[in-house]
Amino acid sequence: ALQVFGDMISEGVDPNEFALSIVLGACGSIGLGRQLHCSAIKHDLITDIRVSNALLSMYGRTGLVEELEAMLNKIENPDLVSWTTAISANFQNGFGEKAIALLCQMHSEGFTPNGYAFSSVLSSCADVASLDQGMQFHCLALKLGCDSEICTGNALINMYSKCGQMGSARLAFDVMHTHDVTSWNSLIHGHAQHGDANKALEVFSKMRSNGIKPDDSTFLGVLMGCNHSGMVEEGELFFRLMIDQYSFTPAPSHYACMIDMLGRNGRFDEALRMINDMPFEPDALIWKTLLASCKLHRNLDIGKLAADRLMELSDRDSASYVLMSNIYAMHGEWEDARKVRRRMDETGVKKDAGCSWIEINNEVHTFASRDMSHPNSDSIYQMLGELVAVMQDFDELEPFDVHIC
Repeated sequence: ALQVFGDMISEGVDPNEFALSIVLGACGSIGLGRQLHCSAIKHDLITDIRVSNALLSMYGRTGLVEELEAMLNKIENPDLVSWTTAISANFQNGFGEKAIALLCQMHSEGFTPNGYAFSSVLSSCADVASLDQGMQFHCLALKLGCDSEICTGNALINMYSKCGQMGSARLAFDVMHTHDVTSWNSLIHGHAQHGDANKALEVFSKMRSNGIKPDDSTFLGVLMGCNHSGMVEEGELFFRLMIDQYSFTPAPSHYACMIDMLGRNGRFDEALRMINDMPFEPDALIWKTLLASCKLHRNLDIGKLAADRLMELSDRDSASYVLMSNIYAMHGEWEDARKVRRRMDETGVKKDAGCSWIEINNEVHTFASRDMSHPNSDSIYQMLGELVAVMQDFDELEPFDVHIC
């Protein structure tokens, strides 16, 4: 399509709105996309809603959310496709809160969200475990009659699962008129993430009896469930089932799950054998998974091996340095622990700061250790100090170290 479009321009033929919309849909290069945007302006096609929507999609696909937002604001009369494209693009690029705000704005301006819009905002709620907001969108979807659509239903299952509400996730599954493999997978992954392997395996069995063929994500969920519940033999059985009966080639994520399962149970010889027998070179995830198990079981020798392999693949991963340093410290190898920390400093690797979030009045507030960016940080730290003082007043509590967040 791009080649034909280029030939058309070379022949002096002006593009119309249909040609420009099609070629924008095929465009994956931001440089070319901007040229096409200029072409739309030059040929006075920018006001055509089909061209505008294609530009929104192109900017979202290439990750330029600010340009997408600017484009949306310039559309005089955005339609349902415009809003849905902007909502989906913001979610896919990690701007879930913006996706939620856009759906609220869209609805306030008289547009009825469709299943794709609900899918994006519900998935955004799932990512930050915002149950209250997710339930509000569920109510709106129910009111508009699209809660039973596959894309909305799957997003509801995912949202309730990630928020720990497996009963509600099951209800969302049950009210759907039809289920696809993603519906079943969402339920399996939900039970697996919450350590209920028996429920995950029960759903897997029902899925097969309903004639739905499992995919690689299905087996990943089953393996996760076995891993979280310590069911190593069952995990090995399903790993073989995936290969022998369904002819799947396990991905690195499947191997990482199996290696974690074996490592957590101290079966390091089998874990190493599996790594050596993999049909591809083990990646950083594989070695990091093994290294974490070495820390759990204080296995210094295999920990050194995993750390060396990991450093060869990626010497910029802070978690690997911290894990190895902790393993040395557990064995009293303080000089080696210092060497690891020193190497970390020399390579300029910084430990990634963890963050937490809390939802207050339907607004998600994110904060990190020693964070002073919130406008009410003085009041927050004052309240934190008061809470610490109250805890220290309890005589029955053992002495503890205070770490200011």
